[in-house]
Amino acid sequence: MAGGTLLVSRAEKLLPTWKAKFEEFGFKDVAATSRDKDGLRLAIIEHEPQILLICCGFYKSATPYMMGKLTGEFGGLNVAAVNIHEYPDELAMGFMSNGVNSYINILDGMEEFYRGLRTVRDGGTYVSEGVRKAMELRQELPKRGGALTARQTEIAKLLCSGFLAKETASALAISVTTVKTHKREIYRIANARNSAELLRFLVAEGMATMESLNFYPGICGDGIIANGRKNVFAEEWRRIA
Repeated sequence: MAGGTLLVSRAEKLLPTWKAKFEEFGFKDVAATSRDKDGLRLAIIEHEPQILLICCGFYKSATPYMMGKLTGEFGGLNVAAVNIHEYPDELAMGFMSNGVNSYINILDGMEEFYRGLRTVRDGGTYVSEGVRKAMELRQELPKRGGALTARQTEIAKLLCSGFLAKETASALAISVTTVKTHKREIYRIANARNSAELLRFLVAEGMATMESLNFYPGICGDGIIANGRKNVFAEEWRRIA
């Protein structure tokens, strides 16, 4: 299907229906996949699509980062991120800085949603009004996501283990200001809104295992740590492990 369309979604049971709908809408030679990372790369190599349509929440968190890796490898691919749920415009800007050509948001209304799809189908680019406005309001657009450094990975693991900035600084013998500076960059690269999403990013990228995390300062069976804080990260790990 060289020159066709590849639809990427986790809703595996709905893929045949969506494939038919997009073909009715005029997209050529539509194929659909729920494979991720290397599996998605192989699907692109196999089908050689001209257009790739991917759901914004495909990777739970850090989908823009993952798209940056993909567009870096497949430079000629016309990628459109499609939002069919709640996805903040501030995070959606990350798609544009990571090489995605278009962002289509169903929350803009069906007429505008279809206009975006038609534009992408016909080879153009489209960016949702909300994302355009968010980009215009910023003095500096988000940078393309790169790999975390060794220090950033170390800090990210501690943050995802329940350490506060002060505790992370003490553990690494660095200043709290340094921790906070790294934290902002880590969240930007991972396109994460909170430590739970950051944890999912680390797991998805193979940077974190249960053995590599040290839940501060020791987890009780109910997820409460020694000083009375609720460790939401241990609970998140149980959901994704």
